[in-house]
Amino acid sequence: TSYTLQFTRGYNNFGAGEQYFLGTNIHAKLSQLFNDKLKTSVSVDYQNRSYENQTREDDRWIIESSLDYLISDTISIGVLVGYEERDSNEEFRDFVDSYVMINAKFAFDFSSKAK
Repeated sequence: TSYTLQFTRGYNNFGAGEQYFLGTNIHAKLSQLFNDKLKTSVSVDYQNRSYENQTREDDRWIIESSLDYLISDTISIGVLVGYEERDSNEEFRDFVDSYVMINAKFAFDFSSKAK
């Protein structure tokens, strides 16, 4: 069993000229490994964006659940189901999205020295 709880805050450019926002993020994740081959995870993310020189403010929620099959120590395949919602105080900036992703992952540790 592993868990992550993370808090970050940063000043970001959102790609529209010289427009910036202050982002506050909270991330929580819980993972469990079964039989050394099946890994399940559930995560929740919250982000608040407060835009500089604007009255715009967005709240964003993401909830995801995944199941991965570990083929080896470095290779896995899996499925991820997610839900994302953004609530903005500006018209036409709200959205809701549900998604399913099938993935293949390869992990390699470049920093380890060969023995």
